[in-house]
Amino acid sequence: MTYFAKAPMPREQMVLFPTRLEDAIPDDHPVRILSELLDAVDWSEWNGEYHGSRGQPPIPPKVLAGILLYGLRQRVRSSRVLEYLARHNVDFIWLAEGHQPDHSTLCEFRTKFQKHLRGLFKQVVRLAQVAGLIRLVEVGFDGTRVRANSSRHETWTAAKIEKRLADLEVEFARRLEEMKHTDEIEQPLWPADADAERLPPELATLAKRQAQLKVALEQVQRMDQARRSEGIDPQSKPAQIPATDPDSRILPNKEGGYAANYTPLAAADGHKGFLVDVDVINSTDEQSQTAATVDRIEEVLGEKPEALLADGLHARHRPSGVA
Repeated sequence: MTYFAKAPMPREQMVLFPTRLEDAIPDDHPVRILSELLDAVDWSEWNGEYHGSRGQPPIPPKVLAGILLYGLRQRVRSSRVLEYLARHNVDFIWLAEGHQPDHSTLCEFRTKFQKHLRGLFKQVVRLAQVAGLIRLVEVGFDGTRVRANSSRHETWTAAKIEKRLADLEVEFARRLEEMKHTDEIEQPLWPADADAERLPPELATLAKRQAQLKVALEQVQRMDQARRSEGIDPQSKPAQIPATDPDSRILPNKEGGYAANYTPLAAADGHKGFLVDVDVINSTDEQSQTAATVDRIEEVLGEKPEALLADGLHARHRPSGVA
């Protein structure tokens, strides 16, 4: 059938003049801007974290950091998706210069260099400002809601924690009595240099759980006290913290209902869309972060934005000198 257009380059066709990877990326593509900024960064502190003589030569930190940063720009947070993109997307392949890190490498790199990545964000933002890519004429500021790794129904309250601690005390005492009886029987069989100060694994686990619950109890009690000061009765509406992600809070979802959530915040420069500040809080009180956000922008870039675009609730918290 000849109605449809023929393939410009059939898969089996040989190419007389091979195409360079460089030719696949337009001159004004955003990935080129990021690459130029990364080339200007001082990587000596990063390089010092590598041994330099053991194993195979590692992928340069500039490449791995670039993949993570460019992934964030493309709204990709999954290491597995980044692994796929570094093997199949031309812009990621170009940025990685053909390196194909797997998801484990990307995840380990992000975990190991958390402090360095925060510093890199500041360096890139400063370089973008020097290059004229950030003007701070108008900065947009907003937040959203992101689900935590915890169930809405698996939460701790002060009452639940106190009951669980009491149960653990009983269990701990019972285990100690059982082990004391066992020790009396087995003591002659123990080596003379046995460590008598080390808790057996079962008791060590119980002790760790007790310590974690005590920390959680103190946290919930402080939250209950804050609720009292706001006129909320903790008896009828007690404070809750998620059991498996205690740093998160039970907050309203954007789509309705409640769940364990965080509230990421971002401020973006209006000229080219560069992020000039990011943060994560565990409350819905985004407006209370307005002044702190402007202060951090000034700390990194040396000046305040001329105007801040945000929801109406932020108006009462607007810093002086910012429209």
